[in-house]
Amino acid sequence: MEILVVADSHLTGRNPIARLDDLVELQFEKWKEIVHHANYYDVPIIHAGDIFNVAVVANSLLTRLGEILNKLKQPLYFVWGNHDLQYHSPEMWDRTSLGVLWKNNNKVKHISEFFMNYKAKINWAWWDWGSDDIQWLGNPPKLLLSHKAIVNDKLTGTNSWIQNDREFCHPIKEVHPKFKLVICGHWHRTYNYNYQGTRVINPGPMIRRTVDEWLKPSVILLNIDTLIHKKIYLDTPDPELILSRTHIEQKIETRTDNIVKFVDALKIKKESKKASFMKNLFHNLDQHEIPPRVEKVIRETVMRLIEKGQLK
Repeated sequence: MEILVVADSHLTGRNPIARLDDLVELQFEKWKEIVHHANYYDVPIIHAGDIFNVAVVANSLLTRLGEILNKLKQPLYFVWGNHDLQYHSPEMWDRTSLGVLWKNNNKVKHISEFFMNYKAKINWAWWDWGSDDIQWLGNPPKLLLSHKAIVNDKLTGTNSWIQNDREFCHPIKEVHPKFKLVICGHWHRTYNYNYQGTRVINPGPMIRRTVDEWLKPSVILLNIDTLIHKKIYLDTPDPELILSRTHIEQKIETRTDNIVKFVDALKIKKESKKASFMKNLFHNLDQHEIPPRVEKVIRETVMRLIEKGQLK
């Protein structure tokens, strides 16, 4: 059986100031393109979470997305991502736009419904954001869908882009050998590796959301029996044509000034509150559109303060 693998679409109603095009409209064109591919190959979509950029979006966005997904021949199956949930809490799913879409559109289903719909020898496990552990129905499955990034030692090495955020990943060595296939998301990077017989695929984001994401977004057509897969690139304009360098530089300068104010405020924060504040800070760096140079300044400044004993 074949599926179309998608992740991190982050539907939003805001157009970043650094974009010269209309990102909001471009998102819907991407969704139409994905629906076209799913219908062309007559396959279900498996979405690895973060369908929305915030838990609650405008009704107009929700309606437009629903109208596009209504044209699917087969459903879209999802796991909950951190951006899809209120306060990262799965118990509050019914207060979210994805919850509304799920319960009111028969083309949108949680991955737990896959087995019931197909009644085949295909059983998925899933790991929703905020859940303590992996879940499944029926017999132990060989397929896992997770929004949490599943990474190997190479991806979390000394020079890795996720070195400072390991608590928001999960090591593949703790998942193997339960599954033959793991599909994950969260990190806006495309990777595909094999670990002792377990294939791990992260398709990357459906659309470039920040000024440093120069990748060409893609989806993956995957045979879950043979694990043969094909990357399908989405129609994406050249970054040089849609990103305003002037606005990018101005944005960086403004945020750099704010960093100085932030550091000064951090020095006088009560010791009892610094630990939890620091944990939230490093997590939030990966949830918002912060240019890499600005993020680097924040991280280096904080680490320098820790080394000097000014932060503990």
